Amino acid sequence: MMNVGAMVRARNTGPMMRITDRFRDMARCVFVDSHGRMHQRFEYVYDLSPFWLALTPRSLWPEAGDLDQVELEREQAAIAAERAVAKKTAKKAARKPRISRRIKGRTSSANAAAVAVGS
Repeated sequence: MMNVGAMVRARNTGPMMRITDRFRDMARCVFVDSHGRMHQRFEYVYDLSPFWLALTPRSLWPEAGDLDQVELEREQAAIAAERAVAKKTAKKAARKPRISRRIKGRTSSANAAAVAVGS
């Protein structure tokens, strides 16, 4: 929202102006021309753009029709992240500790000798 005192441009082509008064959807803007004289102009608020936005390259501006696409991409990224977390937790739950069948501390030849002695 552009308040009184904000630097703006009209339709991104007009001179740099400062909003001095605002009422409903109209704004009174003051600017200095190339001869150093002050002028005032009345502009619709929706025709004004903040000066910081007017200085950025237009290639970085989202198109009006692309805003839905940006929101859709965010939702898809969030869904993919949720699925990755769910998949990771499912893998952890599916992993069971494997039971070792051999006697710890003995080698296989010692196991064979113990079996032979026991029988």
